[in-house]
Amino acid sequence: MRWLCIILFSAFGVLGIKTSVFAKDGGFEDEKGAVLIQGVSCFIEGDASVCFNGDLNIPEGAKLTNQGTIWFSNSNQANVVFAVDNLGSGKLVFSGIADLELQTTGTQIGSLAMKQKAGGVYLNGQLELSESLALQNGVLHVDEGGIVKVNNASPDAISFSNAIGACSFVNGTLARKILPEETYWFPVGSDDCFHPFFISQADRELFVDVLFDADLLAGGGRFPENQDIRSVESGGWQVKNEEPLDVRYFAGASLLDEQQRPLSFDNYALLYAPPEDFLFSNYTMDMDAWRTSDFYLQSRKPMKEGFFGIARESDLKLVNFILVNGTSKTIFEVPNIAEYDRIKLQVFNRWGAMVFKSHNYQNDLDMREYPQGSYYYEMILWTGSSSSVIRNVIEIKVGQ
Repeated sequence: MRWLCIILFSAFGVLGIKTSVFAKDGGFEDEKGAVLIQGVSCFIEGDASVCFNGDLNIPEGAKLTNQGTIWFSNSNQANVVFAVDNLGSGKLVFSGIADLELQTTGTQIGSLAMKQKAGGVYLNGQLELSESLALQNGVLHVDEGGIVKVNNASPDAISFSNAIGACSFVNGTLARKILPEETYWFPVGSDDCFHPFFISQADRELFVDVLFDADLLAGGGRFPENQDIRSVESGGWQVKNEEPLDVRYFAGASLLDEQQRPLSFDNYALLYAPPEDFLFSNYTMDMDAWRTSDFYLQSRKPMKEGFFGIARESDLKLVNFILVNGTSKTIFEVPNIAEYDRIKLQVFNRWGAMVFKSHNYQNDLDMREYPQGSYYYEMILWTGSSSSVIRNVIEIKVGQ
């Protein structure tokens, strides 16, 4: 690998770019180009653009002011480092065909556009956008502790394909500024699944962070203990107000399963727990939540920050209490089990450790083999091409 060093020998040490420049192949020769901007100030004018096909390193103390467009069209895995606070009001465009790792330190830029032909962009750090975020193709992955923040309060500051099967979204925390009486979309998701969220009619101006957690309502106790809740989708949204904390708004969650298919039932409710209640022990359900489209469910009443999920009642009634006294029935039984093609069952103790697992459950779990206490289970039932998920609590008591 060879470094292509951009250096201008002048009294002021300034490099001005007024036209398009394509930095590729380490001086147009190497397999992978790498650019280091150091010891010089670089200015990209509004009508100009620079395209990088390899690594780019802007270390602390360097000066790069972008009023134009910086393109990243890497054909191999690349690393980009922005160790500066401000890159100007221009645009970053990612249009490569391989993964790109982006390291930032709270860097500010005008706009960002995702146009990846293949591969994703992996952000390690914080990135603030003063103008817009355009999600056209490719996933923008944000590491834990990182964030993409859009400071423009226009509802149109984030653009994306708001449709089933959308292939460009943020996998991680996305924050944006919202104003009262408007509707704001948060195109978030998991590694490869789109699970957007929206907020409307906030009662004051604020910044809101939204993160989709694919395992928020999965086993180990992170789900309701109320016996009316029979089925909950495993993923959920963590919504956090930056300031002020007591703002209320209407919330909307997407009704998409882990295979990007719209949930087919009509009796779903919006599940909510306050931010301090990670185990959903003090939750509420908006049973009157209504479908705003084929795959969105909106609350009927305003809510605050916290944890959100999709829940519904199940027609299947399962036992939730087993008495081990030598005479009572101790098998965890699924009624009419022959009606299902296959059942997967996982059982967790109160500390979240899995104590039982079966990929083809046959009513063969005898609870008398387990100590007294509360257990949580997750059951997936397949019938033909459809499946349903049940998560609940079962209590074991030993004695009379």
